[in-house]
Amino acid sequence: MSNKEDAYVIYDDFETRYLLRFYLSYGLSFGPTSYQSGALKEKSQKEFEEKYQYIKDVFEKALNALRNNQKVVIKKSRNNQIREIINTESELFFYINKYRGKRYLSPELINRLIDDLKVVTN
Repeated sequence: MSNKEDAYVIYDDFETRYLLRFYLSYGLSFGPTSYQSGALKEKSQKEFEEKYQYIKDVFEKALNALRNNQKVVIKKSRNNQIREIINTESELFFYINKYRGKRYLSPELINRLIDDLKVVTN
């Protein structure tokens, strides 16, 4: 991710590497699994929340860029080509919602992320 003068750039390896690893670590669960207990569950819950906060921060910055009349640009990390340009908040929420089909985030987590982003103010 980087913040240029006219656009906030998210590289696609954020999706394919970070979000996919997050999904594979926690699957469809909304955090640590039920078979964990005690210190292991607390550690997993803390890791889950830290990773979720990182994801949320990326999209908060994107949302703030849109509100400051900037664009959000999704680029391919290999060749720096533009894959997608997001101009409005509704397009950003649609982009996040696409993760349901791509299985990068669970439906519960997507709903939580969208709800959290809707209350964000500049």
